[in-house]
Amino acid sequence: MLLDISKAFKFLGQEFEFSGIQTLDSQNIYGETIKVEPVNIVGCFLSTDKEILLHGNLKTILHGECARCLKDVNLSMNINFSEVFVKESDVIDKDNEDYFYYQGHKIDLEEMVRVLIISSIPMKFVCNNSFCDTNLFENSNNKPKKENPFNVLHELFKNDEEV
Repeated sequence: MLLDISKAFKFLGQEFEFSGIQTLDSQNIYGETIKVEPVNIVGCFLSTDKEILLHGNLKTILHGECARCLKDVNLSMNINFSEVFVKESDVIDKDNEDYFYYQGHKIDLEEMVRVLIISSIPMKFVCNNSFCDTNLFENSNNKPKKENPFNVLHELFKNDEEV
């Protein structure tokens, strides 16, 4: 989503409302593929002398797999944000991750949305099913036991024989 900030330069310090939808491709996060529904963004922006300040809220739903039972899990995200954008030509320290960059009179919100979602995702998706752990353990008990190759040695020591 491109945000037109040209009117903020004319009226420094005045807040302007914005809203829109940002789409993101599926994300590979912590080794899992997470599908992201379109993100609804609502907020305000204003311009100071050298920065654009954005604050607002974004909402989306993420789709992944439960880390315990591998069933599909939907996770609703509701994230409040307050971010700073600096004109790329004014930046001295390009490694500073405290703010985002913009060029011209438009801000691309895709990177900000991606960072906010990734930093808010739990390490593992877990479904709310109370039987999730129970089913996992029940299935593991039904598996045939693997024969231990050292059982023969174990039998020798049971009889207290010298080897």
